[in-house]
Amino acid sequence: MKYPAFLKKGSTIGISAPSAGVGRKIEDYDRSLQTLQDNGWHIYETAHVRVNDMRGGSAKERGEELTSLFLDDSIDFVMCAAGGDFLDECLPYVDFAAMGSHPKWLMGASDPTGLLFPYTVLQDVATLYGANAGSFDMDPMPDFRQVTLKYIKGKTVDQKSYKEYMKTPGFLADGYLPDTPVHWIGSEKTIQASGRCIG
Repeated sequence: MKYPAFLKKGSTIGISAPSAGVGRKIEDYDRSLQTLQDNGWHIYETAHVRVNDMRGGSAKERGEELTSLFLDDSIDFVMCAAGGDFLDECLPYVDFAAMGSHPKWLMGASDPTGLLFPYTVLQDVATLYGANAGSFDMDPMPDFRQVTLKYIKGKTVDQKSYKEYMKTPGFLADGYLPDTPVHWIGSEKTIQASGRCIG
């Protein structure tokens, strides 16, 4: 499996909107970008990221803009702007072979799973299901977002289960407030696994 280079100071993050545009939450999105810039990274956005619509442009525009970030040698790392509901429409216009010929990290959450999975299994390139580019605006930032920032720098982090989770989906909440105990239920007392996690 190919593991692309992680971010370092001066790296450029390319952002596209393969699902929704971020125009409806532009202030939150800009705060999130500031967090990324405060880590020493440059930001490049494709033309339709700031669209105020459930779709960040036409299906063709979204697919081609995502692919263009992989073909651009000045882009070091690719993030999806947001989740949404219409990513599947752009898949015929995403050139996974071109992406695999120019392997870079691709990171997103929720609807962008529809890109992460095929990119990994078709091109054997590791991806990060972590956060969207517009997800780093919460203050204080939840632990899992801080962990994501460490991962994209190439730092290893011990993973653990949290004692509580937030029952309301993050995109519907005003902040991060864990309110529901975590209960693990399984048919086995212990489980041992090795290999790669793809989901």
